Amino acid sequence: MVSSVVSHAETDRDAEEFQQALTELDINPELTVDQRERLLDVLWQNRRAFAYGSRPLGRTNIATMRIDTGNAPPISTPPFRVSPEGRRFIEEEVAKLLANDVIEESDSPWATNVVLIKQRGK
Repeated sequence: MVSSVVSHAETDRDAEEFQQALTELDINPELTVDQRERLLDVLWQNRRAFAYGSRPLGRTNIATMRIDTGNAPPISTPPFRVSPEGRRFIEEEVAKLLANDVIEESDSPWATNVVLIKQRGK
């Protein structure tokens, strides 16, 4: 088996965008100053593992995913009602995921709905 990992070269802009992403994290306020610094250091040391700002997700074929459903019959749920704003949001996010090769089109008897959850303060 041939495996590969596609990553992207880091630029000064990437470093700035990652620093910005770190400022937006909701870090447990109960952490000590030392714990917080150690957490931020671990995140910084592993920043290439994250997509942030304009930095795209990397890809790999090292790991593959298969879900064994055994003999279970396919489950499909009818669509939920979603506001026009919610529908636009879903369509935009799905388009981004498709464009970044995170997901792919599928024709399957297995299907369920997207559930929108609002983040605090957004």
